[in-house]
Amino acid sequence: MQKLLFGLILIVLIAGCTQNTDFNKALSGDVKQQPVQELIENQENQQNTAPQEIQTTVSDSDAVNAYPINCQPRLGFDNYRTEQSFAINPKNNMEMYVAIEYKGLYKSADGGKTWSFSGKGIKALPRSDDPTKPCHQLHFTMYIDPQNPQRILLPGGAAPSKVGMGVGGLAESLDSGKTWHQLFTSEMSAYTESVITDPRDSSTIYVTTTALPQGMSGPDQGKIFVKTGIVYKTTDGGKTWDELPTGFYESIRVTGLFLDSKNSDTLRIATFGLPPGTNIDKKATEEQWGFLESKDAGKTWTKLDSTTGLGIRHVDGSSANLDHFFMMASKDNTDKVYYSIDGSLKESNSPVNFARYDPNDKTGMRLIGLNLYVQPNDIYESDDAGITWNPVGKLPEGITNDHRASNIVFDPVEKDTIYINSDLARIWKSPDKGKTWEQLLSVDKL
Repeated sequence: MQKLLFGLILIVLIAGCTQNTDFNKALSGDVKQQPVQELIENQENQQNTAPQEIQTTVSDSDAVNAYPINCQPRLGFDNYRTEQSFAINPKNNMEMYVAIEYKGLYKSADGGKTWSFSGKGIKALPRSDDPTKPCHQLHFTMYIDPQNPQRILLPGGAAPSKVGMGVGGLAESLDSGKTWHQLFTSEMSAYTESVITDPRDSSTIYVTTTALPQGMSGPDQGKIFVKTGIVYKTTDGGKTWDELPTGFYESIRVTGLFLDSKNSDTLRIATFGLPPGTNIDKKATEEQWGFLESKDAGKTWTKLDSTTGLGIRHVDGSSANLDHFFMMASKDNTDKVYYSIDGSLKESNSPVNFARYDPNDKTGMRLIGLNLYVQPNDIYESDDAGITWNPVGKLPEGITNDHRASNIVFDPVEKDTIYINSDLARIWKSPDKGKTWEQLLSVDKL
């Protein structure tokens, strides 16, 4: 089972083009940016006013015909983030990809020694400093099809709205990132978070979205772009889509998406109700659903009783056993860390609040974890599914409370090799579970 998890998100500011006046008004003007996942920190809504100059002609570019936006960090937390978008080809660990806020998607074919832009076809708003070029916004995750590693799926990169001009939704590459195309239709929700394919047939795809309302002015302001639920499904590779009946309430988001490796008709989504612009010191929604589960490939859904009432902030599950999961969750706006080895929750007193299961471990017992608040600054290992933890190394130099790690990735070939990625377009590699680190990428190398 492959998994993709949520992350902290700065939403793209969708703006309108000069043709179709009603659509322009819906997509332009005073536009609010809404962070939509509370992985590490939350920020208040920020407001951007569209420039007076309007780009009307974009030739041979992935910049859509829209109001240009300021394409550089300016909000204090949008520092070229990478979230959970760093991914490695499961059949060739020399081939790796990462989506970088404001910079776009980059690929390395030599294990991280060199990197090149690999995002041709991923649509984005135009840059204010050069409207002929796209401003690539934050993508939350990336997914490499384990059955066909040349096929890559990239969700995210847009605010709550309709796909419209092709920004957001779900981008697909069939040639290892050389070219990309949009799989969603123009009327589908542009904001997406996680994606996974059915291991029995990778033409079956599940994609998560949200019930956040559009914050922009215009006829769609305040509109929620789902009708029955917060998961899309296709069984024909994206030609047609169904919106699965998970149910929803305003401001519910998905923070994890998992398939049962033994029976992929069983899937779970982790949810968190958090209004846009909510800081960690402010209240989440009173209603929280925890895990939702389907045992019939998404036709019907129920709440997992042990997690009802919890807003799941960070979570990972074992590919070997769906009942093995480790998470930080909020109840009554108090965060606690929990683990499970049988589907029932147990509270953890360990210093670890963010962890990843080793996909190479067939027992579902090994995790590598850390403390997101860098106190202590150790890398930890658990061999008993999160019950106990032992320090095995230190975080890379440069990981701080201001510039936190956003993901841990396991090498698909080398057992003791792990990676950490963070903002500032940084990726580190450790061949010895965190004892030593080599920096593979940073924003100043692009």
